[in-house]
Amino acid sequence: MSKQQKKLVVIGGGAAGMSAATTARRLRPDWQITVLERGSHVSFILCGLPYFICNTVKDLESLVVYTPEYFRKERDIDVRIRHEVRRIDSREQVVEALAVDTREKETLRYDSLVIAAGANAVRPNIPGIGLRGVFTLRSLESGVQIKDYLKTRRVRRAALIGGGYIGLEMAEAMRTLGLRAAIVEATDSLMPGSEPEIAQLIEEEVRRHQVEVRKQQLALRFEPDATGAVQRVVTDQGELPAEIVIVAVGASPDASVAREGGVALGETRAIAVDERMRTNVPNIYAAGDCAETRHLITGKAMYVPLGTTANKQGRVAGENAVGGDATFAGVVGSSAVKVFDLEVARTGLSEEQAKTHGFDAVAATGQFPSRARFYPGAKTVTGKLVAERGSGRLLGAQMAGNDGGTVAKRLDVAAVALHAGMTVSDLLRLDLNYAPPFAAAFEGIQAVAQALQRRLEREE
Repeated sequence: MSKQQKKLVVIGGGAAGMSAATTARRLRPDWQITVLERGSHVSFILCGLPYFICNTVKDLESLVVYTPEYFRKERDIDVRIRHEVRRIDSREQVVEALAVDTREKETLRYDSLVIAAGANAVRPNIPGIGLRGVFTLRSLESGVQIKDYLKTRRVRRAALIGGGYIGLEMAEAMRTLGLRAAIVEATDSLMPGSEPEIAQLIEEEVRRHQVEVRKQQLALRFEPDATGAVQRVVTDQGELPAEIVIVAVGASPDASVAREGGVALGETRAIAVDERMRTNVPNIYAAGDCAETRHLITGKAMYVPLGTTANKQGRVAGENAVGGDATFAGVVGSSAVKVFDLEVARTGLSEEQAKTHGFDAVAATGQFPSRARFYPGAKTVTGKLVAERGSGRLLGAQMAGNDGGTVAKRLDVAAVALHAGMTVSDLLRLDLNYAPPFAAAFEGIQAVAQALQRRLEREE
């Protein structure tokens, strides 16, 4: 009698889920692998949606890396779209799923389960949030809905609730389409977590492109016109006319089914996992936007709903779910965003965050040319580095500049340094590239590091 075929079930067909499934297939060609995705697409790129909405990206298919048919035919992975998992029974090792279109229920047995359910856009309890014209942006479907709404309605003014990544990118998208735009941000800074020097540059760039900025304001309600579509945002400091509203105040892990199935959540309310992506339940792994990760600088759990983290966690979960022994230590919090003509990137801790976490932090800020000063097209880049007094260990870095593509790649140097636990003096010794079209002879990040090293030496 032949041995029964092993079964891996993956909940979620996004970055983490498909990375898990494809990694498992590569290692175990004999396993049966099933992916259950409640939406209509798998292997999609959510971060491209603002550019699709404003027509920089012309068609939705550009944001779909592979289709379900590709995975079925080329990788022998049974991808089932529009299948929503309703229950996990870890004792019997089964999941119960509902086919959204037919309402048929199905029970699937598993030997290993990977939960990669993703995240939901936060929808605050604001009166009027259900009005036509009020959107969140967390799926390909929502991107299509926004684009269709803009095509079919007479929209002149847009309000972005939240001044983080999505709010900033959508402000640019709205201006690209010729709409007036305003950002309503509850804190005193756009892109919260930015260094004050960087936040000032972001705000100046946004205002330069005629986007109204309303900081330290709370949206109290959305009011409709005679047809029931949104026409106004009311804040605690006044009113704001808007025929479309994008609510972009963050994401929350989609972990309810996991929790009801006995899977423990961590302090961030995402699924708690170890470095092998194991949960507290045997044979159940979790990865991506529904799971926690660890910050390599603070050592604490954090929630990072980004595709880069999801891909890495998914590969580890998929390998270990079929008997491997891979690990994912954590992240340093690297990210970048394009704000009109300004490129902004950061990694590690800001000076304020470092102090909040108990580090004796010291920082230095500097400006340097994106290329050799004499080379045509050189722009000014502003950079800030944070280190620990005494040890000199690098804790974080942020940069902003207008020479496209140079800031994010420079920040990658700092990200590598953080992963390696390097000091500021180590950073100064790195052999970095130089040529006039790309950098000055004394690379800018090292120029800021030199200023920080002098501060460290003075304060010893």
